[in-house]
Formats: sequence, structure tokens, C-alpha cells
Amino acid sequence: MGRAVSTEAANGGYAFTFARYPILDAYLGRWSPDSAHDILLEHINDEPFLDLVRSVTGFHDLVKADAQATVFAPTHFLGLHSDSHVMEGWKVAYVLSLGPDEWKPDWGGYLNFFDEDGDIVQGFKPRFNSLNLFAVPQLHNVGYVPPFAPFGRFSITGWFRTI
Repeated sequence: MGRAVSTEAANGGYAFTFARYPILDAYLGRWSPDSAHDILLEHINDEPFLDLVRSVTGFHDLVKADAQATVFAPTHFLGLHSDSHVMEGWKVAYVLSLGPDEWKPDWGGYLNFFDEDGDIVQGFKPRFNSLNLFAVPQLHNVGYVPPFAPFGRFSITGWFRTI
């Protein structure tokens, strides 16, 4: 699998390596009722938080959000992509960063945004308790976390949806 991911990335295709826990699937499947993940998903979908996101983004047609817990450990990355799942109602992507405060730039894992020429126009360091919201589709990636990074980049990620 690693070789296939490397080949796809080397050829400019969409590739990624990271660990994830599908919070929405776990919630709907009742894998661990009333767990911290369940409670978090309920809060993200509660009207006060949805109203905050609607207000900040200007997208008043948002009705719900999904979620997954992610870890980008050393050698993990998320290749360049745009989250173009408009038919699934994806309108606003989010990253709730739970990275340690001492995260160093050399450890990678930044949320990067690109222009049409492939230049990074903005990047965000993993920071504890920070929330990034961005309209989709939009070209972005999560930068490579090098082998010498002492730990992974933890986040809760997902999409606010119109359907």
C-alpha cells in the first residue's frame, strides 16, 4: 500500500497517508455511546455552534456537520486536493487543531492553501484549540510530517453541509 501511495503522489495524483477515526460512523453505529467523540459531534451540530459557523462564513444554509479524528504521524501527509464534493452538500471544511503548543515549523503538518500556479498562498501551523474554516472547493493540503517529528498532528476535521 505504501508503494502505491508513493507512486500516486510521485505521479502528481491524489494521495494521502494518515490515521483517522470516523466519528460520524461511530456515532450512527453506536460504537461507543456517550463517548467524548459522540458528545463533540453533538456539540458541533447543536444550533449555537452551527449559528456561529453560519455567522462567520456567511453561509446561512448550513444544516449539519460530520467529523473525523485524524492523526498525521511522522511520514504522513494529505496531498493537494479541493474537497469538491458539492453533490454531498460540502460547503465549509473545518480543522479543529489539537496539536501541542510546542509544535515546530520543521515538523510539517501545516494546512496549506495554493493558487492556480501551485504556490502556497497561506499556511496554518497546528495549534492547540484553533479552528480553521474554509469554503470548498479550494486547493489545499496537509504538509508532510517528517520522520524526525516527535509526535503526530491531532485534529478533528470535517465539513459543514447544506444537505
